[in-house]
Amino acid sequence: MKNVIYNPLKNKYPTGAIKNSDKMKIDLYLRKDIPATHVKFVIFNDKNENNHMKYSMSFQDFINGHSLYSVELSEFETGLYFYYFEFLEKNS
Repeated sequence: MKNVIYNPLKNKYPTGAIKNSDKMKIDLYLRKDIPATHVKFVIFNDKNENNHMKYSMSFQDFINGHSLYSVELSEFETGLYFYYFEFLEKNS
């Protein structure tokens, strides 16, 4: 079983490029037995690489042995965006 499951073609809505007015939803699956706290989606763009914006992801459900976390964002400026995920384990 994988620890983290994320596929931008299956877990990002809409897939591909988005318009400034579009909302974007991201789903992340963490293995259920990983005691994660503070799951965050971190995003930055090519115009300001030092400004990493962090958004808390909300727990949604347990699905097939994984905890599902989601975040929904809107109001994007035009640009090329990069993102990654952060999470802390309860024991760290």
